[in-house]
Formats: sequence, structure tokens, C-alpha cells
Amino acid sequence: MTVTVSQVELAQEEVKTQEKQRALVIFPNFYSSYIWNAAPLNSRQKFDLALHSVNFLVVGAEAGFLQYTDTYHYGTGAEAYAKYYGSTFADTAIAHILGSAVLPSLLHQDPRYFYKGSAARRLARFTPSAARSLRATTPAVTYRITPL
Repeated sequence: MTVTVSQVELAQEEVKTQEKQRALVIFPNFYSSYIWNAAPLNSRQKFDLALHSVNFLVVGAEAGFLQYTDTYHYGTGAEAYAKYYGSTFADTAIAHILGSAVLPSLLHQDPRYFYKGSAARRLARFTPSAARSLRATTPAVTYRITPL
């Protein structure tokens, strides 16, 4: 007897694992995958992940800062804070949905960041990226040092 798992079911299990990932206990870290050959997400899974990634504490802190600086001139008090919170939440939710679900679905991209190996290989990842930032190609496809 052979048991197989579909790509959708495998991706759903990986998403459930990623939804438990937090940075500093409260910040969602859903878009990081430690599985380099993870199953691709379908559009529904991308939307689910985008909707779960809005952090209410961060939105509340940003709304408080906006009220403190009186950015939108809503005033002061609880009613003004509710307006700041609502506009900040809507802005954050729209940004997450567009950037992490709609565009990746339309462009057939995976919105997750895939880690490459262990922390011991950081230098192996850093060196090519540092060298890439110092080199630039010219129209004749020759390399030159980019001035800083």
C-alpha cells in the first residue's frame, strides 16, 4: 500500500507550522520558511497567510504614534484613536493583501522567504551578495567597481 500526499495538503501543513512562528513572541514571522524545497502555495493559501499576518499590537502602537503626532488631524480622545486605529488597520491589511496575496497570485510567485542552510554558512551567503553590490555591468558587459 502506497500513501501519497497532494501538493496542496503538504503546503497546508507547512502553512500551519509557519503560522506558529513568532519573532520576539508577538510579531508574526509567517513568511519565513526553513524548508528550502517547500511545496508551492495556491492562491487560497496565500490569501489565508496574508489575512493572518496582520498584527493588532503593531497597528495599535502605530495608531497611537499617529495620534500623538496628530498626523491626520482627527483630534484627541478615544474617538480620534478609533479613527486612527481603523485607518491604520485598513492600510496595513490592504498592504498585506496586495503585497502578499494578490500580486504573488497574479505573478505566480511564492511570497515566503526561504532560508539557505544553517547559520554557520552566513559568510557563504554574505560574500556573493557583498561582491554583487560592488560590481555593476556596463553595456559592453564588462565589470567595473561601483563607487560608494
